Amino acid sequence: MKKRLLAMTLCAFMLGTGLLTGCSGSDDGAAKADGGQPAAPDSGGTAEKLKIGVSLANMSDDFTILLNKGVERAAAEFADEVEFIVLDGKADPTMQLNHIDTYLSQGVDAIVIQPTEADACTSGIELVNGAGIPVVCCNTKTTGGDFVYVGSEDIDAGRMQGEWIAENAPENATYVYAMLVMGQTGQIARREGLLEVLAEKRPDIKCLAEQTSGGMRDQGMKLCEDWLQAYPDFTMYVSQNDSAALGALEVLGTAGKDKLVCGVDGNAEAVQKVANGEMAMTVFQNAEGQAYESCKTALQILKGEFSGDEVIIPFELITKDNAKDYL
Repeated sequence: MKKRLLAMTLCAFMLGTGLLTGCSGSDDGAAKADGGQPAAPDSGGTAEKLKIGVSLANMSDDFTILLNKGVERAAAEFADEVEFIVLDGKADPTMQLNHIDTYLSQGVDAIVIQPTEADACTSGIELVNGAGIPVVCCNTKTTGGDFVYVGSEDIDAGRMQGEWIAENAPENATYVYAMLVMGQTGQIARREGLLEVLAEKRPDIKCLAEQTSGGMRDQGMKLCEDWLQAYPDFTMYVSQNDSAALGALEVLGTAGKDKLVCGVDGNAEAVQKVANGEMAMTVFQNAEGQAYESCKTALQILKGEFSGDEVIIPFELITKDNAKDYL
């Protein structure tokens, strides 16, 4: 897949479920990565490493696995400066709040979090703010608290889907809509962007049903099965991520149904499906770049080298015309 990483360099976090090399378990379930290079000595001996806690939303999700590639890169690059303590939120905001308590008790210097839910995780961000510890929100924002955001503007992904649909869908087309976890900023903003464009450019297009897939492939399959029963003639299956879209493709293929399927993320399997003409389009979200930049930003904040409140990594439309460029 084509990498569109920013030129800035970044600090990183590590997955503690065996997805990242160099992991070792600890009693509290956290994973630690020290890397292989010694810290630069000073007059008093070896410099003490900084500690950055990283709470990821759901390590079973395909997109989070892509985020890990950025984590691996940053962990290797900054191993002499930082110890990363990474925990899996398992799509549960309560678990992520517990992560924050754990990090505070461990005396971390900064926290990187990919919030499971925008509202539910806000209290945790505010707790960290009260402790005077910097926070970087990776990929997803919370509705409150002070943080630096590193990721893409989710409303743009919805707009890109809407623009493609407006130009390519037949007259009076209908669609079913599979959304991310309810309350995530991605779920809210991508829906907003899609509806904004369709209302302006294609008011003839009708949404028959919308429901959360949780961003998971198996739930995307289940939704598609249900919607084929309820709305057998729908024109498009529009998904807020590729995993659910790929699940729908499996169901449609088995049923022998030819529908337009749209996704977001640009993961390798989805891009190949677009290149083959099996999937209509997707929107590339640079997961590796977001993870790498989130960790680097956390380190830069600690070193007094960062100013601002966000680092934006743009989405990119992928269709059959350019899909091979992303493989």
